Amino acid sequence: MKYRISKVEFKNYRNFKEEQVINFKTSKRFKDTYENDYVEWTSSKKENYNQVISLLGPNASGKSNVIDLFYVYWKFLNANMMYNPNKNDSKDISTTFGVPFFFNDINKEFEFRIYFESEKVDFCHEIISKIENNQILIKENIKILRTKGSSKYVNETIWSFDESQKSSKLFNNFFMIREAIKRINLMEMFENEKGKQTINFRESEKGKIKRDIFEVLLSVSENIITSNKTNMNVQEGIFGVTNSINVLLENGFDLKKLKTIIKKSLNSIDNKIEDCEISKLKDTKFSQYNSNEPYYIKSLKIRGNPFAIPPEMILSNGTIIFLDHILMILLIAQNGSNERKYLFMDEIGSSWHVALTKVFVDLFKFNVLENITLFFSSHQPEVSDEIRKDGVNVITRSGNITNLSDFRNIRSEIKFSKNYSSEIYDAFNSYPDLSNISELVEEMI
Repeated sequence: MKYRISKVEFKNYRNFKEEQVINFKTSKRFKDTYENDYVEWTSSKKENYNQVISLLGPNASGKSNVIDLFYVYWKFLNANMMYNPNKNDSKDISTTFGVPFFFNDINKEFEFRIYFESEKVDFCHEIISKIENNQILIKENIKILRTKGSSKYVNETIWSFDESQKSSKLFNNFFMIREAIKRINLMEMFENEKGKQTINFRESEKGKIKRDIFEVLLSVSENIITSNKTNMNVQEGIFGVTNSINVLLENGFDLKKLKTIIKKSLNSIDNKIEDCEISKLKDTKFSQYNSNEPYYIKSLKIRGNPFAIPPEMILSNGTIIFLDHILMILLIAQNGSNERKYLFMDEIGSSWHVALTKVFVDLFKFNVLENITLFFSSHQPEVSDEIRKDGVNVITRSGNITNLSDFRNIRSEIKFSKNYSSEIYDAFNSYPDLSNISELVEEMI
């Protein structure tokens, strides 16, 4: 089912004490600088969503924590095992949204709300965790915000689960919705063993809504991708590239086309690289592939050099990571689904020149990669000059996330990076105070 994330809210999470809001929609305040993600849900409901969203802040400001929050939500949606108290290795839902370090203040509740809009229903998925008697308990609510063609159930909580009130625990309450749907049912088709007749069961209005919500959440569970592979060393990067090559080939990607993409990607960074050789390798460390002889980049051909050179001897760490990211988004695009995918990347371009980061962002900004929304954190404010200002979020010196559309004294034509460290954005200074480190070095000497 077609859906979009419209907004995320969270509170009392790690270094974020107050409630934080991240909008995925565009703002009418800023003119369109490039095509955004326009969706016509109904004749009267038409929305625009940002295809690229950035989060900027200095070290230790909480950027990685925000990316991790989406990863944990993905884990929450995919944790479909039943809790078994008799099994030593069983864990309850607190392993996702309820570990102690999740809380900024362990005496208060951690709150997370994610808002979805879809063809048939808009809703808010709320998850709250708290520590009670040295136990972490989860509460989950799903609230209807809009239903297609009716306002009957608007603002009604259609699903609620409180772990503290239940004697039996489920690994994930999201899948309780599925079980509830099966029990209510919901136009499920049953075959009569004798006559092979199909029987239709009448579906209630609420049953339909629950089914629609489940379909959206199921899509989300399959289409959220997170990546923090920005600090890999050369060997880890080569391994990641090899992994992506073989997964693509196992899923039917053409070897010749893949080689061309790899060659062009490397040549765009270093024009001395003229060609690459992709061969099979006998190596037990790649035994997870269906083939005993996985493909890998054996060597590169460099202009003016008659010798074939192994990639690890010439490619920089940043180049390998760039190639790994290109192959990663190919894997995402390889999924034939037309449903929206969300790619969350931590510290994008940390080892790239800013121009290369801009090229990568442009793939999403200009919809070269269809049906993918990029949400990234970065230290490079220049990259955010290239995207809509309502897609730029900064972590201010007060420790809060603020969207540029909330600053009243900026204009769309002015580059964001120019005043990133100024009082205009109340942002952290780009040059942190290193006096304590200087004093420490002096003491050591």
